[in-house]
Order: sequence, then C-alpha cells, then structure tokens
Amino acid sequence: MPPKRQNIARRTNVAKRKRVERQNETEEETAQRNEGNRLHMPHSHATESSQQHEARNEASRYNSEIEYSLHPVVVVESMNKVCTNCKALKFKNEAPGMCCLNGEVKLPPLKAPLEPLFTLVVGQHN
Repeated sequence: MPPKRQNIARRTNVAKRKRVERQNETEEETAQRNEGNRLHMPHSHATESSQQHEARNEASRYNSEIEYSLHPVVVVESMNKVCTNCKALKFKNEAPGMCCLNGEVKLPPLKAPLEPLFTLVVGQHN
C-alpha cells in the first residue's frame, strides 16, 4: 500500500469545496484558471530549493514495490465501456471523446500483421 500522505484522499473539506467551485465555473473561468496555473508553475518551480525539487520529483516517482491497486483511492476496473463513435474500449469513468474526439478523428482499419507475428497474435503458435 502506498505511504500515507496528508490529505491524499479526495474527501477533505478543501477538496470538496474546490470540486464544487470547479463544477459551477463557466468555460471562461476554467480557461482563466488554467492559464493562471500555466503561468504560475514555471515560476514556482524556478524558485524552489533543490530539496523541494527532489521532494516533488520523489512524490511522483513510480515505486514497483508498492501495490497501488490496494490503495482505497485507486480504482482499477476493466475496460468494458465502448465508444459509440470508434468502438474503442474505455474505462467506466473515462471522459467522453478521449479516444476519437467524439468521432472527429478517424483512423484507417489496421491491416493483419505479417507472419510469423500473425500466428503469435492469434495464439496459434506451437
């Protein structure tokens, strides 16, 4: 299980308040907030100490010894939702349009792979 961090859960009062604020903001307000964040982050990173920089990087590193799927905040489910436009398999809560921009992106059908890869793919390799 991942190490506990303060306020890791999405159930804190601050997280709830921010979630409600973001749900109620207009597209223009969202764009302004995102632009402010985009402009602030490089300055924030440039002014941090080397210890703060290392701590920020360490917090985002993947640790293969941790069973992240056992953490109560992490929900790993099967991809059983199908996009109505491109028929891509998606996770239950995956945002609509992530795969094909709601039908705007159309990829040509895949060709069958050449041998011997084809037999490996279909599971007929002895």
